[in-house]
Amino acid sequence: MRAIPFLVLFAFSLIQSATVSEETILRDCKGELAMGNYSQAVVSFGRFIRNYPKSKLKAEALYWKGVSYLSDSKRDSAKASWDQINRSDAFWYSRAHLSLGVVYAGEKSWKSSSDELKKASSFADSSLLSSIWFQNYNNAQKTGNVEEASLWKEKLLKFFPRSIESGNFEVQQPSESSRYSIQLGAFQSKANASSLSEAVSKKISGEWKPEILKDTRNGQSLFIVTVGRFGSETAARDYASAIGLSAKEYRVIPFNR
Repeated sequence: MRAIPFLVLFAFSLIQSATVSEETILRDCKGELAMGNYSQAVVSFGRFIRNYPKSKLKAEALYWKGVSYLSDSKRDSAKASWDQINRSDAFWYSRAHLSLGVVYAGEKSWKSSSDELKKASSFADSSLLSSIWFQNYNNAQKTGNVEEASLWKEKLLKFFPRSIESGNFEVQQPSESSRYSIQLGAFQSKANASSLSEAVSKKISGEWKPEILKDTRNGQSLFIVTVGRFGSETAARDYASAIGLSAKEYRVIPFNR
């Protein structure tokens, strides 16, 4: 009977080894791409996809296979690879269609670019959304649609003021009128507040960073996790919605510091 736990552990170790092996192989494939060996990279990514059809890394492999094709001036083959990425793999699906949107924009196929960017934004998280919006801004600029370009610029500066893309514009820093913030949690333990802050930082990378403020409420010391500085409650709620927060996950509070 004592052999059973050992067998279970042994089987688990084999699963772990297989996962590490997949990651190592995919890293080697990306190494071929980084060195400019595009044809070999296509072969390597293709082999990975065939050998690990159910791998959690399959979508990533399909994406980089498409990049390898595109780097070798094979746009149609790149599209064919990217089109195989499932919507369930939201990040890589969005990244693939963002890349196609950029490719079509470079070819001045504005309608196709717009269609791809819509697909990308439907499943994008906040780490990609600012890039998608910036490409929409560029498209509007290049087609002479000044009003639409202005709207995309306004959205970028409003929801992603600290993103790389917003850095292309003159960004106004929070002023004295920024009197509202989004409260994500309040804890007696600073460790719990730090844990939430770190988790949120991963979700909204590239924008406002969460802050931990110490406050006293009803005679009790609390560590408050907040994010953002806004001129109105409406702006704060709009931002919370843009980064995917539900109404139960936050509250808008006055910011008086």
